[in-house]
Amino acid sequence: MADYTSETVIRTIRRWVVPATEPWGAASDEIGKAWTAAQVAYREEYGIPVGTALPGDALWFHVRDEEIVIEFAVERQDGAPAEHCIHDRAIHTAHHHQPVTGCPWCASREEQP
Repeated sequence: MADYTSETVIRTIRRWVVPATEPWGAASDEIGKAWTAAQVAYREEYGIPVGTALPGDALWFHVRDEEIVIEFAVERQDGAPAEHCIHDRAIHTAHHHQPVTGCPWCASREEQP
């Protein structure tokens, strides 16, 4: 019998697409709106409060032929909560400042504010 395990990982990519057709490209206020919306969604996904810096690699920007794309990805394993919740307590503590639904650390109630 083989010694191995298997897992199912579900990856969701969230994208905000800003039209940037030539010759004008995209206006900074339109990029700013999409950037802000992406930051808000990232904060909600990972339970990061406003005022706490996002990781430097939280959002990725891609230039396509006629658009600018801002994105981030979330991976879940076998229906588990968001990626950071399946890591250790130190990662959890660094990202959670308020309880998050579905987080096993928040649900355990062992963590005190």
